[in-house]
Amino acid sequence: MEYLFNIVCSVFKDCYEKGKPYISNFLTPQEQDIYLLEAKKYPQLTLKFDGGMDNAEYQKAIITLNGVEIDNEITVLKISYNSKYLSLTHRNILGSLIHLGISRNRIGDILCESDCAYVAICNNLVSFIKDNLTTIHHQEVKVEEYHEKVTLEDKGIEKTIFLQSPRLDSVIAMAYNISREDSLDLIKRELVKVNQKIVIKAFQNLKPCDIISVAHKGRIKIIDDSTTSRSGRIVMKIKIYR
Repeated sequence: MEYLFNIVCSVFKDCYEKGKPYISNFLTPQEQDIYLLEAKKYPQLTLKFDGGMDNAEYQKAIITLNGVEIDNEITVLKISYNSKYLSLTHRNILGSLIHLGISRNRIGDILCESDCAYVAICNNLVSFIKDNLTTIHHQEVKVEEYHEKVTLEDKGIEKTIFLQSPRLDSVIAMAYNISREDSLDLIKRELVKVNQKIVIKAFQNLKPCDIISVAHKGRIKIIDDSTTSRSGRIVMKIKIYR
């Protein structure tokens, strides 16, 4: 994160001194927080976030001087397929795009429906994806631009867990009702990511807005950990996404 912090500092300084607008790639909620923190130093600049879809989690930071409006450089693609032969998930759509050589930060949110999916991507990738994403799992798909509003529904299951400490292994164990040993095994086998990065330190402490991805289980988003129980345990609110 220190590397990103230095970039963000430079971006804001450049925008302020040269008046040149800036649009980032897609950012995680944690990365967005760094932009929000730096924006407080520059009241003359306007910072807004846009993910191309309503309620988007991955969003671009758009920085302008005096609130000038500029294009978000985001296109939403619709991926259609025959649901009789194929059932697409967030995971295999994202995997197919990354397999084409596209970086994760060039891809926004993905919404899967029964016979199609919607993906927010950077404008300059539209032609490349249309030309190269023709099949997924050996089944034909159709890719086209979609110009209607897309709204993401939050399908997370809320859960409150009680912890002695906000350690990664403890949170995984409590979230999925598994033993600490099983939680440690997932981490040791490098099946756990925190904010898109593989983590091998079980004792890493988590904080609100952190997102934990556990292979074959889903994601956990930390919502709040600001209260404690009478026994002194941390009361952590989370959302689980299968």
